[in-house]
Order: sequence, then structure tokens, then C-alpha cells
Amino acid sequence: MTLLTCCIGSGSHQQQRYHLLEAASFGKKSQLGIQIGIGIGLASFGKKSQLGTGIGSGIWIGEGADRGSSAKETRSRSGIRRRSSNWSPQERARDFMSAVGTEKEMEMELKHAGFEGPPVQIPKLGLGVYMAAPRDAYQATLAALKTGYRHVDTAAVYGNERDVGQAVRDSHIPRQEVFITTKLWNSDQGYDNTLRAFNRSLAALGFDYVDLYLVHSPMAVDKRLHTWKAMEEILKSGRARAIGVSNYGVHHLKELFANCEIRPSINQVELTPFNARKALVKFCEEENIALEAYSPLTRGKRLNDKTLVQIAQKYHKSTAQLLIRWCLQRNFVTLPKSVTPTRILENSQVFDFSISPEDMTKLDGLDEGWVSGWDPTKGR
Repeated sequence: MTLLTCCIGSGSHQQQRYHLLEAASFGKKSQLGIQIGIGIGLASFGKKSQLGTGIGSGIWIGEGADRGSSAKETRSRSGIRRRSSNWSPQERARDFMSAVGTEKEMEMELKHAGFEGPPVQIPKLGLGVYMAAPRDAYQATLAALKTGYRHVDTAAVYGNERDVGQAVRDSHIPRQEVFITTKLWNSDQGYDNTLRAFNRSLAALGFDYVDLYLVHSPMAVDKRLHTWKAMEEILKSGRARAIGVSNYGVHHLKELFANCEIRPSINQVELTPFNARKALVKFCEEENIALEAYSPLTRGKRLNDKTLVQIAQKYHKSTAQLLIRWCLQRNFVTLPKSVTPTRILENSQVFDFSISPEDMTKLDGLDEGWVSGWDPTKGR
């Protein structure tokens, strides 16, 4: 029996919009039985999206049939559903709703101390396109959007902003339903340079705003405070719905706090069980700064770790899915990168299980301060 449970949502300017991800079956087979999905099932259809509610809406009954079964389905007052092969994709999406999970697991609100703007919801699972070749970034973004992702993270230095923007347009998904992040590179820092670089990014994307604009790193030591003044102006202009930083350590954030009008809403850093950055995470949480995990899959370098493999097998998941789930349960926005459609789908199938507290502790025990690449958080 197969249950579609997993979704990723993003907020529009006026209302939340949620989008279904078709997840894999959990449970190899089932005759006449019940399966309950952990996660929240949501649907998008036409220009309107709805959050499903109702008692028992996460409970499915069927005769061990997979997707594509000819079994009929109706919905009883109790919320139990039976499949119908005659439903359109939109109707199936609308009905694949589950109230088992929580909205908190799917997204979080970005907050700027010192600025009162409209609320901004960021989907907690997104697609990273780090240094993907332009054509690969286009195809990966399109595949992710078709799968159900509504969050894509790019950057000026990646050289693929134009391709991400084109994929969003070609998906025919309304712009306000897709959360787009891009970043300011080190060589473009400084007040005037930042404003010009932001305009170039908008032009490359083909959008009149981005959802999140980040300072890529604090490495432009003599310019970063001037850069942030320009970031504040960009936020006030409405052309970025939120602003933040990337690769900032505690000392960088303290310097910024002492010299800014508006605080960053988010800090994007490498986060994995092998580098949990406990002091930085604690500081950001205390200061109401969201954390975003890039390279959550260790760039593939630690996927065969013995402990990861053992725990992943327990949940019938891949080690990549386990790492993503660890990030989500630590309340990090998570950005797995892939340009392969099957892996993009696999990376989304992480809302149908939960890592136990005991196994989370085991994963936390892997922390050794290991990084897969650079680590500007420790620079001056």
C-alpha cells in the first residue's frame, strides 16, 4: 500500500501556499490495512492552494494497491479515503492531504529585528544548485518544481541565476509560489557595489524581486558593514522580501549587531552531524536568527559512514535522507543539492519518518567539526 505524504510549501505575499510531493511507500506490502503518514499532506491546484484538515485525513485504506491502481476511492465522514482511478492529477493532489504532521515541520517564518514588514515564510526544504552548470541547473530546477519543491537556492557566483529563473518561468508555476534565494559574492561587496550586484542578479533571474538575498560570506572584511547598509536599503525597497548572511560566525554576527539598523533573518552555513556548530546554533537561536544548512549531504564524502548506514537501514532510508531528516529535526532550513531527478525526488521523501531521540543522540555524537569545503565562519 502506498501513501503520498510529503510536501514542501512556500508563502506568497498574501497567503500560505503548499505543494504536494509524491513520496514513496513505507511498508512493503499491505492487504486490507491502514497506514499513517508522518508529515503534512498538502496540495496545489490551479491558482489556489489549500491546507487539508479533518479527522483521520492522514489515514488510508486500500487493498495493497500502488499508485495507478484501478481501485475506487471515496471519502467517508470519518475522513477515511478510498482511491479513484478517475481522479485528475489536481483532484488526487487535493485529496492527498494529511493532518498527521505539523505546519512547523514544512516551513518557518523569517524575522528581522528592527524591521516590521509583511511575514515571510521560507520552505524548510529546498533545492541547492551550487556551481551546477547552467543547463544542469535549469533541468534540476524544473525537475524539482515538478516534483513539488517550492524553494531554490542560487548565487551570483554559481553562474546559473539566469537558468534558475528561466526554469521557474517554464514551470508555469506562479512566481509568488516559488521561494528564490540568491547571494552577493565577495568581490561585489561595498555599498554601491552591492546595489549594482543586486540589480544584476534580478536581471539575470528575470524577476522584479527575490524572496531572500544573502551576503555570501564575511570575507570582505573592510567592506562588509557598508555592504549590510545596502542590504538594509534593498529590504526596505521591497525588492528582497528578506535579507540574511551566509558563513557568518558568532563574532561576525556580534560585529554586525553593533553596527546595523536591521538584523539578518537567517544565517546559511554548512551543517551536518559531523559539524553541528553547537555554539553558533545556540547563539542564532537565542537571537531569533534562522539557520540554513548547505551541503547537508557532506558533498557525498561521508555517506558511507558506518553509523549513518546502520541508522538509515533501521528506517529503510538512504543515508542522504537520514542526513536531511537530521537537519529538519534540528529545525534547520535544508538545501540538498542534486541535478539528478531521481535523487531530487529521493531527497524530498523525508517527511514520512522521524528519527528517534536515541538515534538523534547517536548522530549528534558524530560531531567532529568536519567541513566538506571552506569555512569562513572562523575567519576574521
